[in-house]
Amino acid sequence: MPIYNVTDTTTGRSLELKGDSPPTEQELIRIFAAQPPQQENPIDRIFRQGEERRQKQAEEAANAPSMLGSFPRGAREAAAPYWIAGVGVLSVVVLVVLWKFLRSRPLRIIPRAMRTAAKMKDKMMFDLSDQDAEWFAAAEEELTSGKIDKATWARALVKAGGNEEKRKVDYITLRVKKMRLGE
Repeated sequence: MPIYNVTDTTTGRSLELKGDSPPTEQELIRIFAAQPPQQENPIDRIFRQGEERRQKQAEEAANAPSMLGSFPRGAREAAAPYWIAGVGVLSVVVLVVLWKFLRSRPLRIIPRAMRTAAKMKDKMMFDLSDQDAEWFAAAEEELTSGKIDKATWARALVKAGGNEEKRKVDYITLRVKKMRLGE
């Protein structure tokens, strides 16, 4: 008995039907009407609710009166120079505070930022593509067979701080980095 894949044009729901011949339009309408409504995926519901909330907030922000909207017409134009002066004074204050802060801590920020960037680079360096998976497998095979790269093994010991379990993980990571660079 053949199987027919049919799709409801209004809901997009698909069904598999067995029968001697394809169902007619009237039969399809009756079959889809008899089906219980399809429940919404919880993740889709969360995304839909979030989108509805963002749209509502955007509408509220667009309909909210502006701060200057309640002033009389001539007062807006009169307040503009004071507003500009206030922003200028605030900018000068921020620059002075920033300058004093940087003078009291001379360039300690730059090495810290570089260390943080290096850590982030190490974490982001590995994507588990097919090639990476092969390199990880090869590095693990080296480790289990005992045919290790002595320099990388020593480097892993230093990086792990003497912890043997972490040393093995660091060795595999360092070997994959070397393989990626073609060494």
